[in-house]
Amino acid sequence: MKKKINLNYYFSQVFVKQLKRLGVKDVCISPGSRNTPLTMAFANERGIKKHIIIDERSSAFFALGIAKAKGIPAAILTTSGTATAELYPAIIEAYNSRIPLIVITADRPPELIDTGANQTIHQANMYANHIRLFVDAGLPKINNLALKRIQQKATDLFLSASVKNRGPVHINFPFRKPLEPFSFNAELEKDVHDYYLKNDASGKSLKLKRGEIKPSLVKKIKNAERPLILAGLDNYDDDFAEQVINLSYKMNAPIIADIYSNLRFGNNCENIISQAGNFLRSKEIDKKFEPDLIIQFGNAPTVNSLLEFF
Repeated sequence: MKKKINLNYYFSQVFVKQLKRLGVKDVCISPGSRNTPLTMAFANERGIKKHIIIDERSSAFFALGIAKAKGIPAAILTTSGTATAELYPAIIEAYNSRIPLIVITADRPPELIDTGANQTIHQANMYANHIRLFVDAGLPKINNLALKRIQQKATDLFLSASVKNRGPVHINFPFRKPLEPFSFNAELEKDVHDYYLKNDASGKSLKLKRGEIKPSLVKKIKNAERPLILAGLDNYDDDFAEQVINLSYKMNAPIIADIYSNLRFGNNCENIISQAGNFLRSKEIDKKFEPDLIIQFGNAPTVNSLLEFF
């Protein structure tokens, strides 16, 4: 038995349902015309909270705040054209602060690019200097290979944003009209239709291999007599913060937490120095305080006295 579908909408559904399986709980949507299939796919997906924000720049920063607070990727959806450029300030912020965002942009089909059509710009990898991963969704297709691949792409985006190298990722969806869910333009066997909406067929594992520490680094850590740990700006989860604190106890190493590091708060650890920028301004302390090993987590410090010390 065959089921009538809108090609763009079904393809978007398969992608959105995979994001939900992976753990995405929030999406910030700036509605438009070209992103209708994705907007409707999110709208009909229970379990993902929808935040409708007309202004794209505001929407992106709202998603940034959600991702920072929850520690898991938030999605941003916008239509095609110059609307996509409005997301860039928040993407840069997410890139520098290692905040997980999944940026989803709708696009015109390839034949409308560079034709003088309204609101057509080159969107493929447009945030290239400030994202961890770019994926081209490609024009929607409903064969088994294409449906598996869009699930795989969703998984790659989620893992890149949240685990492999935390930060923003981008996927671009080119759509041909018709865009509305009930504008049927294709047919699909019902069992195939239901299978990809209910199952993960990507074949991707969410388990990552633990990185190995080089023996030379282990030796340096063991031999250090005056070690120091620097915690710069980053979104440390509770598990990582606990591991850093345990390391400081084992090494008998103080932790200098930068003013923007969230290790400064909520940790009852006497090894954490949260106001190091003040006493390191003293030349006398600067001379006496000479670590033989510095282990840095996160970004470089933002306080001038810390930058000068290190």
